[in-house]
Amino acid sequence: MNKLVHAARAAFLLTLPPAWPAASALASETSESAGPANLVMWVVLLLWFAIGAFLFKIDRDLSRLEKKIDER
Repeated sequence: MNKLVHAARAAFLLTLPPAWPAASALASETSESAGPANLVMWVVLLLWFAIGAFLFKIDRDLSRLEKKIDER
């Protein structure tokens, strides 16, 4: 069983592409630039939540005004 596992692991490792130096350099650049991108995504998410809360508040206020008008 142990030989079968080693053979399967070797076959899997042979199918993987070799790691090129340019790929590792690209990965380091990507990880360094991920900070500002994450910040922008969080700010945009916060803006969407704020817009949703604002629209929800406007909807509630309009519903209350409509009820007052209907009661007259």
